[in-house]
Amino acid sequence: MKSIRIFLAFVCICLVGSMKGTAQVNAIPDKPGMTIKGTVLADGKPIGGVQVSDGYEITMTDENGDYWLPSSKRNGWVYVSIPSGYEVPTEHAFPQFWASLTKAADVAERHDFTLTRKDNDKYILLAVTDMHLANLHEDLVQFCTTFIPSVRKIAENAKVPAYTINLGDMSFDIYWYSGNYPIEAYKKSMRIANYPTPIFHVVGNHDNDGATPYSDSTDFLSARRYCKSIGPNYYSFNIGKTHYIVLDNIVYKNEPGGKIAKGIAGSRNYDRRVTKEQLDWLKKDLALVQDKSTPIFVAMHASAYHYSGVSDKVVSRFSTPEDSEELSVCFEGFSDVHYLTGHTHMCNTTYVNEHLYEHNIGAVCGSWWVTSEAFGLNLCPDGGPAGFTRFNVNGEKLDWQYVSIADGAQKQFRTYDMNAVREYYKTSEEVREFVKHYPQRDFSAIDDNMVYINVWDWAPDWKITVKENGKKLKVEHERVEDPLYTVSYHIVKTRNGEYPSKYKQQLQNHIFKVRASKPDSTIEVVVTDHFGRKYKEKMIRPKAFGLNMN
Repeated sequence: MKSIRIFLAFVCICLVGSMKGTAQVNAIPDKPGMTIKGTVLADGKPIGGVQVSDGYEITMTDENGDYWLPSSKRNGWVYVSIPSGYEVPTEHAFPQFWASLTKAADVAERHDFTLTRKDNDKYILLAVTDMHLANLHEDLVQFCTTFIPSVRKIAENAKVPAYTINLGDMSFDIYWYSGNYPIEAYKKSMRIANYPTPIFHVVGNHDNDGATPYSDSTDFLSARRYCKSIGPNYYSFNIGKTHYIVLDNIVYKNEPGGKIAKGIAGSRNYDRRVTKEQLDWLKKDLALVQDKSTPIFVAMHASAYHYSGVSDKVVSRFSTPEDSEELSVCFEGFSDVHYLTGHTHMCNTTYVNEHLYEHNIGAVCGSWWVTSEAFGLNLCPDGGPAGFTRFNVNGEKLDWQYVSIADGAQKQFRTYDMNAVREYYKTSEEVREFVKHYPQRDFSAIDDNMVYINVWDWAPDWKITVKENGKKLKVEHERVEDPLYTVSYHIVKTRNGEYPSKYKQQLQNHIFKVRASKPDSTIEVVVTDHFGRKYKEKMIRPKAFGLNMN
C-alpha cells in the first residue's frame, strides 16, 4: 500500500510539473454578459494591465492577469496586444498572439495568452509586401533562393531583435481554386523556407476570398478564410517603444463581372478605405497610448497618399479624399506617425505633413516574378528592384532604407545613357513593333547626350548632384517611364500580339535627367538620402543598355 501511495504521489508531482508553462493555471469565474475570458501570463506569472480585444471591445487584464470581454464574437477571433518589452511564442515564425473563437455567441469561452520578456527597445523591422505566391513563373523557387536569403542575411547579422511585417498579397486570389496555391499554402511555404524572424501580417486585396458572392456582407465574409488561416485582419501590438496598428483597408465588393476563373464569383473589385468598425476600434486603441510622442506604425495594404506627378502636392489614393482624411484625423496629437503600405509594387515615400509619413514599399515579387523568370532581373513597375524596407529602431528614434533583394541597400539608383537607349529602340524589331501600338513611348528620337537617373526610393528632401568633368550639370525632375522596365516586362507581355490600353502610359515620378556635353564623357552621380547617406556612381559613357544590365 505504501508503495502505491508513493507511486500516486510521484504521478501527481509529474502532472503538476507538466502543467508548468501552460497558460491555463487558474479558474476564472464567469461574469454576466462576458463571453470571452482568459489569463495572460508573462514568464509564467500573471501580468496586469495588458490589452485584449475582439476588434470591437477592448479590456485590460487585472492584477491576477485575468480579463473578460462582452463580445458578440462577430469577428471570430480575440487577440492580446503585445505590450512593450515582451514577445509571444511563434509557430514557424507566426506570432501566437490571437485565438479563433469556437463557441456560440452567448457561450463563454476561455483563451489564455503567454508572453516572454524581451529587451527590444532597439530592433530591426523589415517591411515586406506583395509576395504574390501562386505557383507560377517559378515564384516559389525564386522566393526561396532570392528573397529568403536576403532576409536571413539581415537577421543573422543583426545584433538586436529582428521582426517582419508583411503588408499583404501573400497569395493570388484568382489561383486559390485552380489548385495552384490557396491562401493556406502560404503558411506551409514559410515553414519550408524557415522564415528567420517573427512575422506579422496585413490582409491584401488578393488575400480576400473571390468565391464570396456579392452582397451587403461581402467585405466581412471574404476575409474569413484569411482570418482562419493567418490571423485577425486588424489588431495592434507594441515592439519596444513603438506602437503598431494593423488595418484592413480593402473593402471587398466582388461585384458581378470581371475575369472568369475557377471558383471566383465576381470581379474581385474593392474600395480603398477603412471601415467604421475599424475606426471606432482604432480610436479606443489610440486612447490607451498616453505618450503622444510614441512612434506609431500604421500597417495596411493599399496606399493612402502619393504626390501628384513631380510636384510636392499630396493627393489621396483612397477611394475618396474624405476616406483618407477620416483615417488621418485619428492620429491628431501624435507627433510621429508612419503609414506602411504596399499594393502599388512601387516605392513612393510621401511626406503628408510634418507628423505623418507614408512609406509605400516596392514588391518582393517585383512584377509578379515575370521579369526575373524571363531575364533574371526582378524589377518593380517603376523600374526599381524588387525588395523591401528596413527600419532601424532605437527607442523613439528610427531610420529607414530600401533594400534591393539582389543588391542590398547600397544601391539606390540606376543610370541610363539615353544615347544607348535610343539606339536600342531604333534597332530592336520587338521594340519597333511595340511602339507602333504605343507611339508616345518611343525613345528613338530623344535628344542627344541625355542621361536618366531612376532614384527608386526618392523623397523630396533627397539631393541629386551630377558632375561632368567636375562641372555641375542641371538636374531636372522628369515624369517619364523607365526604359529597362519597358523592354523587360511590357514587351514580353505583348509578344502574343495583344496590346492592352493600360500600357498606354507608364510614367514614374522619381526619374531625373541631365544633358551631357558629349557622348563619351564620364558622369559622376551622387545621391544623398533623408539621413545624409550618400550613394555614388562613376558612369563611364557610352554605357550599354539592354536586358543584361544591372
